[in-house]
Amino acid sequence: MKMAANLRASAQTPNVDSYMTPSSEVLEELFTEEHEDDTSDRSSIIQTGWEAARKAVAKSTKTYASDFRFEAEPQLIKIISEEPMTFMQHWINRPGKKSFISIGEGDPLIEVGSKPDQKFAFTVLNLSDEEPQLQLMIVGIRLCGQLEKLANDKKTGPLNRPDIYWAVSK
Repeated sequence: MKMAANLRASAQTPNVDSYMTPSSEVLEELFTEEHEDDTSDRSSIIQTGWEAARKAVAKSTKTYASDFRFEAEPQLIKIISEEPMTFMQHWINRPGKKSFISIGEGDPLIEVGSKPDQKFAFTVLNLSDEEPQLQLMIVGIRLCGQLEKLANDKKTGPLNRPDIYWAVSK
């Protein structure tokens, strides 16, 4: 008996994948008119349309780290990274952007005579502004050596200990 009831119920429910012609109500539900700028209410990783792009820009926050600038006045920071990132950096005296990361072999700046310097970067949270900012603190060899000593010291290490904040200045 149960099987017959299930068959009757499934026969009454239109199957849009079958070869039967669905009723106008079913077609209305399946094919609703959409505007090209509308976005779906459902959760989706990929969205299309200019309206989706505008909403994404409005919701987005700056997630990349800007460069930390040492100033004469002390700034309160929290070091996030446990160890430094290491890279070579060119410094070009010109208007606008002056520092460029060396790409190593085949670097066009090396080919024209620029010699990159060794640099080290630590991710820090700058707490000195009204709103905390995630930044990259880029340092040279000497300051990196001092930070390594602090990192290995029992009183101050590791640098990213949750209970230690740093006041830094020029």
